Amino acid sequence: MRDADNDSSDQSPGWLLKCIGIARLTARNLGMGETLNELTPEHWQLVLTNTEARMRLHGLALPDGWQRKLAEHAGRSHA
Repeated sequence: MRDADNDSSDQSPGWLLKCIGIARLTARNLGMGETLNELTPEHWQLVLTNTEARMRLHGLALPDGWQRKLAEHAGRSHA
């Protein structure tokens, strides 16, 4: 598995940008819309679980604390 932390850009790590895209796609596919900061805690957990699974399918290992970083980038005050 590739280390997702090594895939980075100047602004945000590459893994984070991929996570955001996958999280938005997951939320939309589950009928929740794409506004991640407005999801209920229960729906957010579904999105996190699906995002992690999809990242692993792409062969990317997520770094420790990835859920918190994703939540912060998505504008969520709570993970």
